[in-house]
Amino acid sequence: MPLSDYRKVLITGASSGIGEAVVRRLTSHNLEVHALARRHDRLSGLAAATGCIPLALDLRDTDAKLRNPPEH
Repeated sequence: MPLSDYRKVLITGASSGIGEAVVRRLTSHNLEVHALARRHDRLSGLAAATGCIPLALDLRDTDAKLRNPPEH
């Protein structure tokens, strides 16, 4: 399936580096991007800049809960 057929994506490590760059690129192509990372503060800024859906969670913590669950 070509990338253009996908409309929703989940990016881990989204608060910096390659993950952040991928979020920025995909949101610029009007995809619904769910951005997952540990740093809620950085995710909030990224969400404000790109319109992505921020999900603050540490995937290494098996007992973790979302610190900011989405409203929808």
